[in-house]
Amino acid sequence: MTKFNYDFVKEIQDFYDKGKKQKKQKGDSIFSAQIVADKFNLTLAQVKRMLYVRSKNDT
Repeated sequence: MTKFNYDFVKEIQDFYDKGKKQKKQKGDSIFSAQIVADKFNLTLAQVKRMLYVRSKNDT
């Protein structure tokens, strides 16, 4: 399992939260963890671990 810097994890969580808030209408595209994985060149499992396992208050 790869360890990531806390600042990098926070950057990914913020990017994901910001993307989730952009959906305004029903017809807008779905923002998913796969988009985050593609942007940061990570695997889907790594992104999901950063989003769901590590909370924002975790240091």
